[in-house]
Amino acid sequence: MIRIELLKQKFINNKENNLAFLYSALVAFVILMLVSRSSFLFAIDNWDDTNSYFSMGKAMFNGRVIYRDIMDQKGPFLYLLYGIAYLLTNNSLHGMFPIEVLGQAVVLFCAYKSVRLYADKFVSVISLPILAAAMYSARAFYWGGSAEQLMLPFFAVPLYLLLKHYKETPKEAISRCSIAVCGFCTGLVFLIKFNSLGFFAAWMMIPFFRRLFKRQWLELLKDLGAFFGMWLVTLVPWFIYFAVNNALFYWYQGYIFYNVFTYSDLSEGGFSLGEKIYTLAKILYWLIRTNPFYFALIIVGFAGFWISFKRGILEKLHVSLLFIFLFVGIYIGGVELPYYSGSLMVFAILGMVEIGEYTAKWLDGRLINKLHMYVVSGAVCLGLSMFLANALSMNTEYRSQSAEDSYLTKLASYIPEGADTTLLNIGCLDAGLYTVTGIIPNCRWFQSQTIHTDEVRNEQERYIRENLIEYVLSCDIQPDYLFESGYELIATVPAQVQPELECTFFLYRRNKSELF
Repeated sequence: MIRIELLKQKFINNKENNLAFLYSALVAFVILMLVSRSSFLFAIDNWDDTNSYFSMGKAMFNGRVIYRDIMDQKGPFLYLLYGIAYLLTNNSLHGMFPIEVLGQAVVLFCAYKSVRLYADKFVSVISLPILAAAMYSARAFYWGGSAEQLMLPFFAVPLYLLLKHYKETPKEAISRCSIAVCGFCTGLVFLIKFNSLGFFAAWMMIPFFRRLFKRQWLELLKDLGAFFGMWLVTLVPWFIYFAVNNALFYWYQGYIFYNVFTYSDLSEGGFSLGEKIYTLAKILYWLIRTNPFYFALIIVGFAGFWISFKRGILEKLHVSLLFIFLFVGIYIGGVELPYYSGSLMVFAILGMVEIGEYTAKWLDGRLINKLHMYVVSGAVCLGLSMFLANALSMNTEYRSQSAEDSYLTKLASYIPEGADTTLLNIGCLDAGLYTVTGIIPNCRWFQSQTIHTDEVRNEQERYIRENLIEYVLSCDIQPDYLFESGYELIATVPAQVQPELECTFFLYRRNKSELF
């Protein structure tokens, strides 16, 4: 009889989880449709970062070896995701949209499960659209498709497992299965953008010291084995990929060396500890001011955690360390860009947990046990969240822009289609011309980079002087060596790259008569 009841409960839980995930996917689809530049409602995404990732992924799926043959300094798993998007849509970033939806469906499902720990199904259902609007309409979301956004699922899963542990088994050690899952997520984040690994260092800190203080040496080794073993599982395919292509050094150079030694400045000498703390505090202040919606949820979440008598000091400390380590890891380099705080959005879940718990107590089950109440209330909240996301997102205005009016379409009209067409982007990151023309980069430094090295400029000049490139797209500069090497200016196109940023693109073509 007990076994039958357990099976029945398992079936009910599985049904709820399945419906919750489908609902999470629906909410993610609807909100992202309005705010992500990869959505089919947007004609062209001209964000240089995402176009750079797309070019890397496209090149990888066409036989180029990333870092060795084509260079950008993010992690290989990010380029794999964009390579999959390329298989879906060759000449636009629309292929990223289903990948974004799937990833954020996981985030929202973890949010549902987290709220569900402290509230009923009704409250969990109505909380998801509000959370989605708060996160995806924020400045930190930027144009969509950032590395930070794509990492969110790998933060949301370990966060939920931690909340579940402290809610259900706070006096026991964290399960080894949860540690293994955390290790797997750590590996995937490492393969996207390793400056966010502080989250996982904080996640493992408490389990590690708990075993250490209790002198549970064997259990400690098993926990570390589970964590690092699953991390290794994520790395093995890439070790094989780079080893087979004799590119292990380029992997290290492109992803580790350039990021650590040629990108940031705050981690270098010349800054005292006090100056670093002041700079980090100032960054946090501006993040709160520029992302008030989801940061309000973060503040409510942590405030509720710390004043709650139900939560132990270990849980409060553990969850707080996740935020602190992640924030410091991201910003210790002293660089602040709009999308950098996207990873911090996962902590907005804590705010929904606190609000959900108090809302559930206030409702106390009144009139919410009927299916139509779930449907009507969920639909109303989703509609309201769509309105808020549309009103608050910085991307809304771009939906009215047609492909024909885009400066990328105008530039592409000067370049004939052909598999052998070559293009070089100088003066800025990938402007998007590789994407709209379908051209696969044929040189390592196919774009200008933000890393501090003369190699980029010297190599790009060499490509041009040696006539390795047919077309050159330049942003705001007209180098003399282009004319000296036999290139002619064929188009000058002004562009509103961002609302606050204008530039002029110059398109050059190699004069073939100069070759003879």
